[in-house]
Amino acid sequence: MTRARLVCLFIALAACRTETEPGKAEPAPVEAAPTPEPEPEPEPEPEPERVPEPAPVPDPVPEPAPEPKTPITAPTMVGDAQVWRQSKSRQPPWDLIEIVTVSFGVEPKVGEAVTVIPKHPTLPVLELSIVEVILHDELVSDGGQPWWEALLQPVTDPAYHDLSSPSPEFPAHVVVVYPATPTATLLDPNLLTADQLPPGVLLAGVKIAVDADADGRPDTIELSYCEDNRKRASCGEATGTEIHRLDAGAWSLVHRAEPGT
Repeated sequence: MTRARLVCLFIALAACRTETEPGKAEPAPVEAAPTPEPEPEPEPEPEPERVPEPAPVPDPVPEPAPEPKTPITAPTMVGDAQVWRQSKSRQPPWDLIEIVTVSFGVEPKVGEAVTVIPKHPTLPVLELSIVEVILHDELVSDGGQPWWEALLQPVTDPAYHDLSSPSPEFPAHVVVVYPATPTATLLDPNLLTADQLPPGVLLAGVKIAVDADADGRPDTIELSYCEDNRKRASCGEATGTEIHRLDAGAWSLVHRAEPGT
């Protein structure tokens, strides 16, 4: 027997002995460890309720700077006048109502308007156009001054027609302001103070005081003065009149009507 066959035989015998050794039980099969059940995944936490974000507040829009107010020019002339109601019977119903005795020391222009401020508390303020201007220069040759009479358009406001008065034809006095100044109001001369007037003007001499800009102070005044003694407001035939106007904070003399003119 060759060496190779002996080796093969020996190997075969050894294998048989190992598989069938007497007295030895076959090892029990090893059970596989149970596969653990997977743990349940935790439920996801609920998302917190979303609070809506407040709407963005827009930046405040800056208010535009107020436009500077245009200063109101003080009237050039002021003067007393009368309401004249006319009819054939000299009683109502009236056929024509006019503002008369309107005179100025400076020449007004036809077509321009005046403001008529009644002294009667129930009558409304009027704005009337100048329809004619008449020059009066009769006294110029004697050293006097010219003046101008202004004829105004008729009054149509019913309040002037219906006004009851002891003097039916001439029921009320008015102040005529030239040129028209819709904001003009009358001030009581008795309530003025010396610091509101031009230097040297006597409080007692102020006859008309017009406030043009509603600040409670006079802007145009008409006053009387004594030619012989400026410390007096009047002195008979030597009494003259002046009109002063406030312009840019300074008083200026607009017109002087000397005594006898």
